[in-house]
Amino acid sequence: MITEVRKEKTLVVRTVMTYL
Repeated sequence: MITEVRKEKTLVVRTVMTYL
């Protein structure tokens, strides 16, 4: 469960970095 949440957070961070 925690690993899944961390993976989702990493995906969000990566998307934000790409947008920036």
